[in-house]
Parts: sequence; structure tokens; C-alpha cells
Amino acid sequence: MPATRIALPLIVFVAAIGIALAASLLPFIPTWHTFQVVTTMFALAAGLAAAVWLIRGVWLQTGERLTQGFRLVLAMAASFLIGASLLFVCFLSLVGLNGFLFPPIYSHQVDFPAYETTIYVFDTSFLDPSTSFSYRKGWLPFLHEIGNFGGVSASDVQIVQEGEWAVADFFKLHLPTAAVERLGY
Repeated sequence: MPATRIALPLIVFVAAIGIALAASLLPFIPTWHTFQVVTTMFALAAGLAAAVWLIRGVWLQTGERLTQGFRLVLAMAASFLIGASLLFVCFLSLVGLNGFLFPPIYSHQVDFPAYETTIYVFDTSFLDPSTSFSYRKGWLPFLHEIGNFGGVSASDVQIVQEGEWAVADFFKLHLPTAAVERLGY
């Protein structure tokens, strides 16, 4: 019975927190944003349920061993630590899902189906024009950053294929190996 009272809820709580953080902080491709939000919300809900289950387990497990006053203090301390960690993870997830302070705005993408590579262009402008480039290689939905380049608007970017290279004004991406060469920066 003790394994189901404390160990199992603790494992579920830690797993739910880990899934929520991974889903919200990993750089997914823009078309997977809904999946990212839904997965994070389900994981946070599972973390909340596991937190209640864990606090109940602490209360029940200490029932026959401790005096009433110390049992109450222990349950309140566990509630505070678990609640604080859950709030911290909620805050990190919210910040991660929104793209931190100034989230990049998806502009467009350029596909290279022969090499299973897609380059994504994001507008990261605040006061001055700025553009961020990321690429996805293969079938996994994760982005790899090429770089952030100031002084150019995302709508003005031209990416062309020259042999095995995807070439823009600021970088060259070798399509078979995903090696990036910066040009002039």
C-alpha cells in the first residue's frame, strides 16, 4: 500500500512535469503549435491530479506514525513545495509556449523535398527589421536554428537552391548534411 500512496503519485507527478516542460520548451515546427499547447495543458492537468494524489498519500501515510500537529505541518510543507513547483512549471510552460518576451512571427517556409529539409523564416522585428531562420531535417518536427539576422524584413528574403546548397543573402545551408555557413556576418 505505501508504494501506491507516495511512490506512484511522485513518479506520475515528475513524469507529468517533465512532459509539460518538454512539450512547451522544445522548438516545434509552426504547424505543430496546437499539439504543443494541448500536450502541455494535458500534462499540467495530470501534474495537478498527481499533486493532489501525492498530498493525500502523505496525509494517509503519516496517519498512524506521527502526532496530529506534526502530521499537519508535514502535509502543509508538502502541499507548499508541490504547489510551488507546479506553479513554477506552469509559469515556465506559459513563457515557453508564448515564445518568451517577443515571440517570433512565422512568415513563410521553403521546402526542399529531395533532401527532406524545410527552412522556416520568422519575423523577429521589434523596432528594427530582423529575421530569424530555422530548419527541419528529416521527419522529426523539431527546429534547428540557423541564425537571427538584423536589417532585413522577413518578406524580402529570397532562398534559392544552388546544387546541394540552399542559399540566402546571409547563409548557405548544405542540404544533405545540414551544415550552415554564414555569409558576411
